[in-house]
Amino acid sequence: MTHSRSLTIFFNKTLPRKIDELVFRVSSSLSPPIPYFVEDKEHVTQLEGSYDLHAMAQCSPDLDPSNCTVCLELVVEQLSECCSQSRWARIHFPKCLIRYNISALQPNLASPGVVKVLTSIRDRSFLGTRTYSNATKGLSPDTAYGMYLCRGDVAKSTCALCVRTATLEISKSCTYQKEAFIYYEECMVRVSDYYFFGLLDGPSTILYSASNFSIRSTFGQTFSRKMDEHILRAASMRLSPKPYFVLDRELVKEFGSSYRLDSVVQCSPDLDPTNCTVCLRLAVQNLLGCCSLSREAHIFHPKCLVKYDTTSSPVNVPSLGAMIGNKIFGRIFIAVMTASTLALLGL
Repeated sequence: MTHSRSLTIFFNKTLPRKIDELVFRVSSSLSPPIPYFVEDKEHVTQLEGSYDLHAMAQCSPDLDPSNCTVCLELVVEQLSECCSQSRWARIHFPKCLIRYNISALQPNLASPGVVKVLTSIRDRSFLGTRTYSNATKGLSPDTAYGMYLCRGDVAKSTCALCVRTATLEISKSCTYQKEAFIYYEECMVRVSDYYFFGLLDGPSTILYSASNFSIRSTFGQTFSRKMDEHILRAASMRLSPKPYFVLDRELVKEFGSSYRLDSVVQCSPDLDPTNCTVCLRLAVQNLLGCCSLSREAHIFHPKCLVKYDTTSSPVNVPSLGAMIGNKIFGRIFIAVMTASTLALLGL
């Protein structure tokens, strides 16, 4: 048994997962030329930085799959006792072995304040108690401010996973930026070098379907009426368990036919009711200006959102993106603010 001591708090979640994967794969790897042998290399990115993890596991071919698994599990137990803080280790038993090596951590080039604030809001989302949180980290001139806002109808676990994915995406894509926003269907995350809590600012992003109502449709009037109702309700819900969040479904009859109108509005809890109202009215105005006949649309703003859908898909299932397992599929929108320019990137 050999190993190297090093502070590896960043690796403690990734390494056990990788070792468990290898143990499972080895016992089913019976085919030649090397039975019971599995080797794997993974590049891991975390908020603190990135590194390469190279791992290998092997059993003696004279073992049956069950005893191969038992042998490797004994090695894993030994690893956890001796080497949980090691950057590399090799443990050889008479009939099996496991070894791994972790490269030096390549630090995130973002300012210390940004890294700390992204880490803080990521960790707070996993507490599962709120759909919103903000944080301030770092000393001047590296002070950073951050927030996340999850849609009020998503599960707590989905919220946490979305925020984790968003913070990682910002740390990778926006290293040198003074301010960044990222929008998913399920959440948004923002980080900045200036204090933005309680303020209405930042770019909006609109998604809408190519499928439209006919020119004769009265959908625009129906949508305006519904949004007026929602905005009044949302502005009165500052102290509710899901602040400023309204979810609704209505059966709308028009010209002898009918359709379901599913709609959502939400404001960030750091706004007061007046600014929540202003934000939502601006969002509705933008939707009416661009896509008043679209059967589905969604507008993201750093401090509020409006979404409607008349295609009969459930309102609490993302129709323009989907979360499966530990990955989010669909369109991601990252808004980046620099000192002199503002750009919007659709990925």
